Amino acid sequence: MRSLAPQCLVNTLLMEGYVLMKVTLRLLAWMVAILSITGTLSAEEPLPTYVSYRSLESTLQSQSAELQELRARLAALEREIVDNSSPSDRYVVSSAPGTCQSGCIQQTCCDPWVVYAGGEVVWVKPHFRGAVSASIFDTNTFSAQVLPLDYDFELSGRYWLGFRGPGNLGARVRYWEWEHLAATEAFTVGPTQSPALAASIPGTVGFAAITLNALPGNEVSVSHRLEMATLDLEGTQDFQFGAMELRLAAGLRYLRFNQDYVAGVNAAAASRGFAYRQSFEGIGPTIALEMKRELGFNLSLYAQARGSVTFGDRNDRLSAYFPPAFEFTYSSIGGDDLISVGEVGLGVQADLGSVFIRGGYEGQIWWNAGGPVDGVGDMGLHGVSVSVGFNF
Repeated sequence: MRSLAPQCLVNTLLMEGYVLMKVTLRLLAWMVAILSITGTLSAEEPLPTYVSYRSLESTLQSQSAELQELRARLAALEREIVDNSSPSDRYVVSSAPGTCQSGCIQQTCCDPWVVYAGGEVVWVKPHFRGAVSASIFDTNTFSAQVLPLDYDFELSGRYWLGFRGPGNLGARVRYWEWEHLAATEAFTVGPTQSPALAASIPGTVGFAAITLNALPGNEVSVSHRLEMATLDLEGTQDFQFGAMELRLAAGLRYLRFNQDYVAGVNAAAASRGFAYRQSFEGIGPTIALEMKRELGFNLSLYAQARGSVTFGDRNDRLSAYFPPAFEFTYSSIGGDDLISVGEVGLGVQADLGSVFIRGGYEGQIWWNAGGPVDGVGDMGLHGVSVSVGFNF
Protein backbone atom coordinates (compact mmCIF):
# COMPACT_ATOMS: atom_id res chain seq x y z
CA MET A 1 0.00 0.00 0.00
CA ARG A 2 2.77 2.41 0.79
CA SER A 3 4.41 1.68 -2.60
CA LEU A 4 1.30 2.72 -4.60
CA ALA A 5 0.79 6.13 -2.97
CA PRO A 6 3.54 7.95 -4.80
CA GLN A 7 2.40 6.53 -8.14
CA CYS A 8 -1.20 7.71 -7.60
CA LEU A 9 0.04 11.13 -6.63
CA VAL A 10 2.08 11.35 -9.83
CA ASN A 11 -0.85 10.24 -11.95
CA THR A 12 -3.10 12.74 -10.26
CA LEU A 13 -0.67 15.56 -10.84
CA LEU A 14 -0.28 14.59 -14.49
CA MET A 15 -4.02 14.52 -15.03
CA GLU A 16 -4.52 17.89 -13.38
CA GLY A 17 -1.68 19.36 -15.43
CA TYR A 18 -3.18 18.01 -18.68
CA VAL A 19 -6.57 19.48 -17.87
CA LEU A 20 -5.01 22.80 -16.90
CA MET A 21 -2.97 22.91 -20.11
CA LYS A 22 -6.06 22.06 -22.21
CA VAL A 23 -8.10 24.81 -20.60
CA THR A 24 -5.24 27.27 -21.00
CA LEU A 25 -4.90 26.45 -24.72
CA ARG A 26 -8.62 26.95 -25.28
CA LEU A 27 -8.54 30.31 -23.52
CA LEU A 28 -5.58 31.38 -25.61
CA ALA A 29 -7.38 30.32 -28.82
CA TRP A 30 -10.50 32.28 -27.87
CA MET A 31 -8.43 35.34 -26.99
CA VAL A 32 -6.59 35.19 -30.32
CA ALA A 33 -9.90 34.89 -32.20
CA ILE A 34 -11.46 37.78 -30.31
CA LEU A 35 -8.41 39.97 -30.86
CA SER A 36 -8.36 39.23 -34.60
CA ILE A 37 -12.07 40.03 -35.00
CA THR A 38 -11.68 43.24 -32.99
CA GLY A 39 -8.74 44.31 -35.11
CA THR A 40 -10.66 43.69 -38.33
CA LEU A 41 -13.67 45.70 -37.15
CA SER A 42 -11.38 48.50 -35.98
CA ALA A 43 -9.68 48.64 -39.40
CA GLU A 44 -12.92 48.58 -41.50
CA GLU A 45 -15.43 50.51 -39.40
CA PRO A 46 -14.03 52.96 -36.93
CA LEU A 47 -16.03 53.49 -33.84
CA PRO A 48 -18.67 56.22 -34.27
CA THR A 49 -17.88 59.54 -32.87
CA TYR A 50 -20.28 61.92 -31.20
CA VAL A 51 -22.36 64.10 -33.69
CA SER A 52 -24.15 67.19 -32.47
CA TYR A 53 -27.73 68.15 -33.41
CA ARG A 54 -26.61 71.33 -35.19
CA SER A 55 -24.13 69.39 -37.33
CA LEU A 56 -26.83 66.87 -38.27
CA GLU A 57 -29.30 69.67 -39.15
CA SER A 58 -26.70 71.43 -41.33
CA THR A 59 -25.98 68.19 -43.16
CA LEU A 60 -29.68 67.58 -43.85
CA GLN A 61 -30.16 71.13 -45.16
CA SER A 62 -27.17 70.76 -47.48
CA GLN A 63 -28.53 67.47 -48.84
CA SER A 64 -31.98 69.04 -49.35
CA ALA A 65 -30.46 71.93 -51.33
CA GLU A 66 -28.52 69.50 -53.50
CA LEU A 67 -31.74 67.52 -54.14
CA GLN A 68 -33.60 70.68 -55.19
CA GLU A 69 -30.77 71.61 -57.55
CA LEU A 70 -30.85 68.14 -59.11
CA ARG A 71 -34.63 68.43 -59.63
CA ALA A 72 -34.24 71.83 -61.33
CA ARG A 73 -31.56 70.43 -63.64
CA LEU A 74 -33.81 67.48 -64.50
CA ALA A 75 -36.72 69.80 -65.34
CA ALA A 76 -34.46 71.95 -67.54
CA LEU A 77 -33.23 68.86 -69.39
CA GLU A 78 -36.84 67.71 -69.94
CA ARG A 79 -37.79 71.11 -71.39
CA GLU A 80 -34.75 71.06 -73.67
CA ILE A 81 -35.71 67.60 -74.91
CA VAL A 82 -39.27 68.79 -75.63
CA ASP A 83 -38.08 71.87 -77.54
CA ASN A 84 -35.67 69.87 -79.69
CA SER A 85 -37.93 66.90 -80.36
CA SER A 86 -40.27 66.49 -83.32
CA PRO A 87 -44.06 66.46 -82.81
CA SER A 88 -44.21 62.72 -83.45
CA ASP A 89 -41.90 62.14 -80.45
CA ARG A 90 -44.23 63.93 -78.07
CA TYR A 91 -47.20 61.65 -78.21
CA VAL A 92 -45.63 58.27 -77.38
CA VAL A 93 -47.34 56.15 -74.76
CA SER A 94 -45.02 54.86 -72.04
CA SER A 95 -44.49 51.15 -71.47
CA ALA A 96 -45.91 51.50 -67.98
CA PRO A 97 -49.70 51.04 -68.07
CA GLY A 98 -51.72 54.18 -67.44
CA THR A 99 -48.74 56.54 -67.72
CA CYS A 100 -47.30 58.74 -70.48
CA GLN A 101 -43.83 59.95 -71.26
CA SER A 102 -42.95 63.53 -70.40
CA GLY A 103 -42.67 66.12 -73.14
CA CYS A 104 -46.30 66.43 -74.20
CA ILE A 105 -47.40 69.96 -75.09
CA GLN A 106 -50.90 71.29 -75.80
CA GLN A 107 -52.34 67.80 -75.49
CA THR A 108 -51.60 64.61 -73.53
CA CYS A 109 -49.76 61.54 -74.70
CA CYS A 110 -52.60 59.21 -73.82
CA ASP A 111 -55.28 61.30 -75.57
CA PRO A 112 -53.79 63.08 -78.64
CA TRP A 113 -57.18 64.23 -79.99
CA VAL A 114 -57.87 67.97 -79.82
CA VAL A 115 -61.03 69.77 -81.00
CA TYR A 116 -60.80 73.52 -81.56
CA ALA A 117 -63.33 76.19 -82.51
CA GLY A 118 -63.56 79.94 -82.63
CA GLY A 119 -65.05 83.09 -84.05
CA GLU A 120 -63.58 86.19 -85.59
CA VAL A 121 -64.82 89.74 -86.10
CA VAL A 122 -63.51 91.08 -89.43
CA TRP A 123 -63.68 94.85 -90.03
CA VAL A 124 -62.69 95.52 -93.64
CA LYS A 125 -63.24 98.10 -96.37
CA PRO A 126 -63.67 97.29 -100.11
CA HIS A 127 -61.67 99.01 -102.85
CA PHE A 128 -62.56 99.28 -106.56
CA ARG A 129 -60.71 101.17 -109.24
CA GLY A 130 -63.84 101.81 -111.32
CA ALA A 131 -66.32 102.55 -108.52
CA VAL A 132 -68.03 105.56 -110.12
CA SER A 133 -71.38 106.96 -109.10
CA ALA A 134 -71.66 109.61 -111.84
CA SER A 135 -69.74 111.70 -114.36
CA ILE A 136 -70.63 115.38 -114.10
CA PHE A 137 -70.03 117.90 -116.89
CA ASP A 138 -70.07 121.58 -115.99
CA THR A 139 -71.42 123.68 -118.87
CA ASN A 140 -70.03 126.87 -117.35
CA THR A 141 -66.39 125.80 -117.07
CA PHE A 142 -66.49 123.10 -119.75
CA SER A 143 -64.86 120.64 -117.35
CA ALA A 144 -65.81 117.12 -116.35
CA GLN A 145 -65.63 115.54 -112.92
CA VAL A 146 -65.97 111.90 -111.92
CA LEU A 147 -67.78 111.37 -108.63
CA PRO A 148 -66.47 108.10 -107.05
CA LEU A 149 -68.31 105.87 -104.63
CA ASP A 150 -67.05 106.22 -101.06
CA TYR A 151 -66.80 102.94 -99.18
CA ASP A 152 -66.62 102.49 -95.41
CA PHE A 153 -65.31 99.78 -93.07
CA GLU A 154 -67.96 97.19 -92.27
CA LEU A 155 -68.12 94.39 -89.69
CA SER A 156 -68.54 90.73 -90.61
CA GLY A 157 -68.13 87.34 -88.95
CA ARG A 158 -65.81 84.41 -89.65
CA TYR A 159 -66.09 81.06 -87.85
CA TRP A 160 -64.13 77.79 -87.77
CA LEU A 161 -64.34 74.30 -86.28
CA GLY A 162 -61.64 71.62 -86.53
CA PHE A 163 -59.81 68.75 -84.90
CA ARG A 164 -56.25 67.44 -84.67
CA GLY A 165 -55.41 63.77 -84.12
CA PRO A 166 -52.36 61.50 -83.84
CA GLY A 167 -49.40 62.66 -85.87
CA ASN A 168 -50.85 66.23 -85.78
CA LEU A 169 -53.03 65.42 -88.79
CA GLY A 170 -56.49 66.98 -88.77
CA ALA A 171 -59.26 68.76 -90.63
CA ARG A 172 -61.34 71.92 -90.28
CA VAL A 173 -64.19 73.93 -91.77
CA ARG A 174 -64.18 77.75 -92.09
CA TYR A 175 -67.04 80.06 -93.01
CA TRP A 176 -67.02 83.81 -93.69
CA GLU A 177 -69.84 86.08 -94.81
CA TRP A 178 -69.77 89.80 -95.65
CA GLU A 179 -73.09 91.36 -96.66
CA HIS A 180 -73.54 95.13 -96.56
CA LEU A 181 -74.76 98.16 -98.41
CA ALA A 182 -71.18 99.12 -99.14
CA ALA A 183 -71.56 102.64 -100.55
CA THR A 184 -74.21 105.27 -101.23
CA GLU A 185 -74.16 108.68 -102.91
CA ALA A 186 -76.86 111.31 -103.26
CA PHE A 187 -76.78 114.86 -104.67
CA THR A 188 -78.91 117.49 -106.36
CA VAL A 189 -77.92 118.55 -109.88
CA GLY A 190 -76.71 122.14 -110.00
CA PRO A 191 -77.86 124.72 -112.57
CA THR A 192 -74.70 124.34 -114.70
CA GLN A 193 -74.25 120.61 -114.22
CA SER A 194 -75.11 117.79 -116.56
CA PRO A 195 -74.49 114.42 -114.86
CA ALA A 196 -74.50 111.06 -116.58
CA LEU A 197 -74.84 107.63 -114.96
CA ALA A 198 -73.91 104.53 -116.94
CA ALA A 199 -73.55 100.76 -116.64
CA SER A 200 -72.69 97.99 -119.08
CA ILE A 201 -72.41 94.21 -119.14
CA PRO A 202 -68.85 92.95 -119.80
CA GLY A 203 -68.16 92.19 -123.46
CA THR A 204 -71.29 93.95 -124.69
CA VAL A 205 -70.27 97.60 -124.63
CA GLY A 206 -72.37 99.51 -127.13
CA PHE A 207 -75.21 97.05 -126.94
CA ALA A 208 -75.95 95.99 -123.34
CA ALA A 209 -75.22 99.46 -121.97
CA ILE A 210 -77.38 102.10 -120.34
CA THR A 211 -76.74 105.82 -119.84
CA LEU A 212 -78.97 107.88 -117.59
CA ASN A 213 -78.90 111.70 -117.75
CA ALA A 214 -80.19 114.17 -115.18
CA LEU A 215 -81.32 117.77 -115.47
CA PRO A 216 -80.64 120.71 -113.14
CA GLY A 217 -82.74 120.40 -110.00
CA ASN A 218 -83.07 116.61 -110.23
CA GLU A 219 -82.08 114.48 -107.26
CA VAL A 220 -79.66 111.67 -108.04
CA SER A 221 -79.07 108.64 -105.78
CA VAL A 222 -76.64 105.76 -106.25
CA SER A 223 -76.04 102.66 -104.11
CA HIS A 224 -73.78 99.65 -104.34
CA ARG A 225 -74.43 96.50 -102.30
CA LEU A 226 -71.94 93.64 -101.84
CA GLU A 227 -72.57 90.05 -100.74
CA MET A 228 -69.62 87.67 -100.23
CA ALA A 229 -69.45 84.22 -98.66
CA THR A 230 -66.70 81.59 -98.54
CA LEU A 231 -66.82 78.04 -97.14
CA ASP A 232 -63.52 76.13 -96.82
CA LEU A 233 -63.20 72.38 -96.18
CA GLU A 234 -59.54 71.54 -95.49
CA GLY A 235 -57.15 68.92 -94.25
CA THR A 236 -54.40 70.20 -91.93
CA GLN A 237 -50.93 69.11 -90.84
CA ASP A 238 -49.14 70.72 -87.89
CA PHE A 239 -45.39 70.90 -87.33
CA GLN A 240 -43.24 72.17 -84.44
CA PHE A 241 -39.77 73.69 -84.90
CA GLY A 242 -38.55 74.77 -81.48
CA ALA A 243 -40.61 77.80 -80.47
CA MET A 244 -42.31 78.02 -83.90
CA GLU A 245 -45.52 76.23 -84.85
CA LEU A 246 -46.42 75.70 -88.51
CA ARG A 247 -49.73 74.59 -90.01
CA LEU A 248 -50.31 73.60 -93.64
CA ALA A 249 -53.87 73.36 -94.97
CA ALA A 250 -55.33 72.35 -98.32
CA GLY A 251 -58.82 71.61 -99.53
CA LEU A 252 -61.80 73.01 -101.42
CA ARG A 253 -63.47 76.41 -101.31
CA TYR A 254 -67.06 77.30 -102.16
CA LEU A 255 -67.47 80.98 -103.09
CA ARG A 256 -70.55 83.14 -103.64
CA PHE A 257 -70.21 86.78 -104.76
CA ASN A 258 -73.00 89.20 -105.67
CA GLN A 259 -73.04 92.90 -106.54
CA ASP A 260 -76.06 95.20 -106.91
CA TYR A 261 -75.62 98.68 -108.37
CA VAL A 262 -78.73 100.91 -108.45
CA ALA A 263 -78.94 104.45 -109.85
CA GLY A 264 -82.03 106.64 -109.90
CA VAL A 265 -83.08 110.16 -110.89
CA ASN A 266 -86.00 111.70 -109.04
CA ALA A 267 -87.61 114.44 -111.09
CA ALA A 268 -90.81 116.42 -110.58
CA ALA A 269 -92.35 114.97 -113.71
CA ALA A 270 -91.26 111.34 -113.37
CA SER A 271 -88.53 109.18 -111.90
CA ARG A 272 -86.27 106.90 -113.88
CA GLY A 273 -83.32 104.64 -113.18
CA PHE A 274 -81.56 101.34 -113.75
CA ALA A 275 -80.20 98.38 -111.77
CA TYR A 276 -77.20 96.22 -112.56
CA ARG A 277 -76.81 92.88 -110.76
CA GLN A 278 -73.77 90.59 -111.01
CA SER A 279 -73.58 87.16 -109.41
CA PHE A 280 -70.97 84.42 -109.32
CA GLU A 281 -70.98 81.00 -107.69
CA GLY A 282 -68.15 78.48 -107.92
CA ILE A 283 -65.87 75.97 -106.27
CA GLY A 284 -62.12 75.31 -106.48
CA PRO A 285 -58.91 74.44 -104.61
CA THR A 286 -57.52 76.43 -101.70
CA ILE A 287 -54.21 76.22 -99.82
CA ALA A 288 -53.07 78.00 -96.66
CA LEU A 289 -49.94 78.46 -94.55
CA GLU A 290 -50.06 79.62 -90.91
CA MET A 291 -47.10 80.31 -88.59
CA LYS A 292 -46.89 81.19 -84.91
CA ARG A 293 -43.73 82.19 -83.00
CA GLU A 294 -43.68 82.33 -79.19
CA LEU A 295 -42.41 85.56 -77.63
CA GLY A 296 -42.82 84.77 -73.94
CA PHE A 297 -45.33 85.96 -71.35
CA ASN A 298 -47.99 83.85 -73.17
CA LEU A 299 -47.66 86.08 -76.27
CA SER A 300 -46.91 85.00 -79.84
CA LEU A 301 -46.56 86.53 -83.28
CA TYR A 302 -48.63 84.97 -86.06
CA ALA A 303 -48.68 85.25 -89.84
CA GLN A 304 -50.92 83.55 -92.37
CA ALA A 305 -51.40 83.40 -96.13
CA ARG A 306 -54.04 81.78 -98.32
CA GLY A 307 -54.71 81.39 -102.02
CA SER A 308 -57.73 79.95 -103.85
CA VAL A 309 -59.10 79.67 -107.37
CA THR A 310 -62.83 79.08 -107.88
CA PHE A 311 -64.46 78.07 -111.14
CA GLY A 312 -68.16 78.60 -111.73
CA ASP A 313 -70.97 80.44 -113.50
CA ARG A 314 -71.45 84.17 -113.84
CA ASN A 315 -74.79 85.89 -114.36
CA ASP A 316 -75.31 89.55 -115.34
CA ARG A 317 -78.61 91.39 -115.48
CA LEU A 318 -79.05 95.04 -116.47
CA SER A 319 -82.56 96.49 -116.36
CA ALA A 320 -83.83 100.04 -116.85
CA TYR A 321 -87.09 101.93 -116.44
CA PHE A 322 -87.99 105.15 -118.27
CA PRO A 323 -91.48 106.63 -117.98
CA PRO A 324 -94.12 106.50 -119.01
CA ALA A 325 -93.87 102.75 -119.61
CA PHE A 326 -90.56 101.98 -121.29
CA GLU A 327 -88.73 99.14 -119.57
CA PHE A 328 -86.09 96.75 -120.91
CA THR A 329 -83.60 94.17 -119.63
CA TYR A 330 -80.26 92.79 -120.82
CA SER A 331 -79.00 89.56 -119.31
CA SER A 332 -76.12 87.12 -119.61
CA ILE A 333 -76.87 83.81 -117.86
CA GLY A 334 -74.55 80.93 -117.00
CA GLY A 335 -71.30 82.19 -118.51
CA ASP A 336 -68.14 80.33 -117.47
CA ASP A 337 -65.86 82.45 -115.30
CA LEU A 338 -63.40 82.27 -112.41
CA ILE A 339 -62.45 84.35 -109.38
CA SER A 340 -59.10 84.01 -107.60
CA VAL A 341 -58.59 85.23 -104.04
CA GLY A 342 -55.34 85.94 -102.18
CA GLU A 343 -55.26 86.66 -98.44
CA VAL A 344 -52.51 87.68 -96.00
CA GLY A 345 -52.61 88.55 -92.32
CA LEU A 346 -50.34 89.12 -89.32
CA GLY A 347 -50.70 90.12 -85.69
CA VAL A 348 -50.30 89.13 -82.03
CA GLN A 349 -51.87 86.23 -80.13
CA ALA A 350 -52.31 85.77 -76.36
CA ASP A 351 -52.62 82.19 -75.06
CA LEU A 352 -54.65 81.81 -71.87
CA GLY A 353 -54.69 78.09 -71.21
CA SER A 354 -57.23 76.47 -73.51
CA VAL A 355 -58.39 79.91 -74.75
CA PHE A 356 -56.54 82.26 -77.09
CA ILE A 357 -57.22 85.84 -78.23
CA ARG A 358 -55.79 87.17 -81.48
CA GLY A 359 -55.76 90.57 -83.14
CA GLY A 360 -54.11 91.80 -86.31
CA TYR A 361 -54.25 93.25 -89.81
CA GLU A 362 -55.33 91.47 -92.98
CA GLY A 363 -55.63 92.23 -96.68
CA GLN A 364 -57.36 90.44 -99.55
CA ILE A 365 -57.41 90.78 -103.32
CA TRP A 366 -60.20 89.30 -105.46
CA TRP A 367 -58.99 88.98 -109.03
CA ASN A 368 -61.67 89.23 -111.74
CA ALA A 369 -64.38 90.09 -109.22
CA GLY A 370 -65.73 92.87 -111.48
CA GLY A 371 -66.41 96.55 -110.92
CA PRO A 372 -69.75 97.99 -109.80
CA VAL A 373 -70.79 99.50 -113.16
CA ASP A 374 -69.08 97.34 -115.79
CA GLY A 375 -68.29 93.96 -114.24
CA VAL A 376 -64.59 94.32 -115.13
CA GLY A 377 -61.56 94.55 -112.83
CA ASP A 378 -60.43 93.45 -109.40
CA MET A 379 -61.53 94.16 -105.85
CA GLY A 380 -59.44 94.62 -102.72
CA LEU A 381 -60.30 94.38 -99.02
CA HIS A 382 -58.23 95.49 -96.06
CA GLY A 383 -58.78 96.03 -92.36
CA VAL A 384 -58.38 94.46 -88.94
CA SER A 385 -59.67 91.31 -87.26
CA VAL A 386 -60.11 90.12 -83.66
CA SER A 387 -60.47 86.40 -82.85
CA VAL A 388 -61.33 84.25 -79.84
CA GLY A 389 -60.67 80.50 -79.98
CA PHE A 390 -60.97 77.44 -77.72
CA ASN A 391 -59.13 74.11 -77.54
CA PHE A 392 -61.05 71.17 -76.07
